[in-house]
Amino acid sequence: MVRIVPPHLRCLAASLGLLVGMYPGLVLAQAGPSSASAEPAPTPTPEVERGLFGRSGVGLATLTLPGLGQGGAGLLLEAAGGGRFTDAFSLRLNGAWGLTHFFRTAQAASLGLGLGAWTFGAYATVWEWMGTGNPEWAIFRLLGAFFGSVFLLLPLMVAGLLIVVSPLASTSFTEAAITAALHPLRGRGDLFLEAGMGLLAYAERGGSLRGGWGPLIGAGARLGPLTLRAHLIYSPDLMNESSGTGVLAGGISLGFSS
Repeated sequence: MVRIVPPHLRCLAASLGLLVGMYPGLVLAQAGPSSASAEPAPTPTPEVERGLFGRSGVGLATLTLPGLGQGGAGLLLEAAGGGRFTDAFSLRLNGAWGLTHFFRTAQAASLGLGLGAWTFGAYATVWEWMGTGNPEWAIFRLLGAFFGSVFLLLPLMVAGLLIVVSPLASTSFTEAAITAALHPLRGRGDLFLEAGMGLLAYAERGGSLRGGWGPLIGAGARLGPLTLRAHLIYSPDLMNESSGTGVLAGGISLGFSS
């Protein structure tokens, strides 16, 4: 006996067969993306900028001559340039200018103010003299006062110059150094450690200008365009022109790099 399967049952059976055949593919299709999404994406390593760079900064300076009992702190101005040739290594040419002898600024400003006060007093005396005496000689006194006023312009300009440059009178040292820097934490913050040799010109408290040279060490970190740097240069007794003392100079600064 031949049993006739109703059409709707045949359609249902075909649909079930189709679903059973497609099930493994559906499982694999759903498992693929979920397993891939479960794996953490690799963290990209930040790119290190190589090539030439420049830097300028301002901060706190120090100059100490232990054997002479001299020392002080003040303003530090820095400039540097160099090249980064690998991710972990760079060469730098550093320059620094320290202003710690502020008493000289006060002396220069006081001298300028005193000279300016004397000059204005001389102007008053000249023009007072011009208005006295015999009226017949007034024209000659006027000419004399005019030429006297012209000559008094010289001390007046000197007085103004002393006042303007008085901040520079506190200069206590300048330095120039070449250093090699290592960048050990590339990819997690641009920390650098540097060492090299430097030349140092400095002033003793008595006003004598001296020179020296010696090793320099430093460290710092760069975050975007900002760079924080600290350094010290030491010139031992045998490597400077002072008598019986070493020289320690340096400071800490915050600057912009390009």
